[in-house]
Amino acid sequence: YYNQYGYYENVDSLIVCEKDRKRCEVYKNDENGLKFIKSHDVIMGKSGDKIKRGDLKTPVGVYEVTKRFKPTDSFYGPLAFSLSYPNLYDSLRGKSGDGIWIHGKPLDGKDREDLSKGCVVMDNDDIKILDTEINAKSAVTIIGENKVPKMSRESIAAILSEVYRWQHAWKVNDINTYLNFYSNEFKRADGSGKAAFSNTKKQIFSRKEQKTILFENLSVAPYPMMDDRKVFRVSFDQTYKSPSFSS
Repeated sequence: YYNQYGYYENVDSLIVCEKDRKRCEVYKNDENGLKFIKSHDVIMGKSGDKIKRGDLKTPVGVYEVTKRFKPTDSFYGPLAFSLSYPNLYDSLRGKSGDGIWIHGKPLDGKDREDLSKGCVVMDNDDIKILDTEINAKSAVTIIGENKVPKMSRESIAAILSEVYRWQHAWKVNDINTYLNFYSNEFKRADGSGKAAFSNTKKQIFSRKEQKTILFENLSVAPYPMMDDRKVFRVSFDQTYKSPSFSS
């Protein structure tokens, strides 16, 4: 499940793109971990991170492939894969725009100015090869401005152990340890901050209910940033059961 670009329990394919090198590498997940398949030359948007709709920049971050489809406009080539930009982290930072795809080149064969408009563009032969290399229903794409940060086994193990420490504090209603995992800048998906979150959790924890909390299909990805901060994206499927609530 592991390679230098993270740990993925239930992700079939990984695409790692570096904007300055104009290249995407494809990895396949099997029982021996992530295996390098092929490198593709690509065209991407202007340098710098995508901030707003129409800035023609390719976003920097970690995104799922959300759909494989045949574009209705021949400008985008024979095939496209849409990416999950903006993700929640993008939205909480006020980023806008959408429609970021990996796609081919115009079917009329004419090279145009600005083929990318923020997307990842491949030769049409390459996009057809990519289609055989990845499972679009289970693929993650990491896009870096330059080098995508690499991870060691030790750093992945450290992150996973912190995730399970957080889960344990939650299970046993240890409110202080639990809340210490959250930054003072923490925001929920609705934009509310740590104070409101803490109040809600204190009420729930005070009931001292027995809880079952399961994490499955964990993944840990390095999250490329435009500055030197080390950021990681951890995702999992969560099952939560208590006498008053289950999800």
